[in-house]
Amino acid sequence: MTGIDIDELERLADCKDELLGKIERARWCLNLLLLDGFNRDELEQLKSEVGAFHWSCLAWRRNRNA
Repeated sequence: MTGIDIDELERLADCKDELLGKIERARWCLNLLLLDGFNRDELEQLKSEVGAFHWSCLAWRRNRNA
């Protein structure tokens, strides 16, 4: 097992916080039917960001267990 990469873990934590804020904003917009507050392009971008974050977490976990 290798040591924990604190910088990468901090980067992932910051990314998670940012994504959670965007997801919460999207939920509010959709729940309130204020779709002009969060357009389709922003929703697609958020989907891509969440996917990239997911893969970063998997890579970090894989590296940690190597």
